Amino acid sequence: MPPKVLKVRVTLKGRPVRAYSFNQDIVTVGRDPGSDIFLDNPGVSREHCKIDFTSSGIYRITDVGSANGIFVNDQQVKAHFIINNDVVFIGKFALWFMYEEDRRGERDAAQRLVPRQDEGTTVLRTSELQEMIGTIREAESKQAAAATATSGGPAPATAGAAAAMAPAGPPPEVARRARSRVVLGLLLAFLAGYVAGGGLGWVPWQEGLGALAGAAAPTQP
Repeated sequence: MPPKVLKVRVTLKGRPVRAYSFNQDIVTVGRDPGSDIFLDNPGVSREHCKIDFTSSGIYRITDVGSANGIFVNDQQVKAHFIINNDVVFIGKFALWFMYEEDRRGERDAAQRLVPRQDEGTTVLRTSELQEMIGTIREAESKQAAAATATSGGPAPATAGAAAAMAPAGPPPEVARRARSRVVLGLLLAFLAGYVAGGGLGWVPWQEGLGALAGAAAPTQP
């Protein structure tokens, strides 16, 4: 396979037509639609010329018996060794040639050197780890700032944090016992007033309410 890529830019009366890149040994040129470089014009023969890679490491263009020939620098030639920036005229077309190094072999070698996932773990240096951590922290800070700007204040606390911040109330069992003492206190106040003969007198009720207040206070478990 040739070590160079042959780039060909085709123009028709100065207007770009198409650009090609070749790294094959032989390139055909002609009016035949199957040609590597297809030139659709009656002044071009079906098999007009060919371009082949030579042992000297460059390409050569050769007329293969065309009706109108090929021209380089206004001179008709049967064969011509192509160099950079050569322009070959075929009928009304101009073919501009340029060489480019074929680096696909280098790319293939580089791809072979890339370790696969099953070839081991990549060990990072301390500086690389610190850089990664700094990047993550910076991203988190930006997200928090964006959330604050959107809501007009700090981000709302989570349900768990809100529950932790709320004052702790008495356990359900303690509350139930307090309610029972409230009811018992009311009954005692009523009975005390009735037995004293004062009907529902103020003093017994006041004592009953005092007992009620003491019963309503939650006791520590």
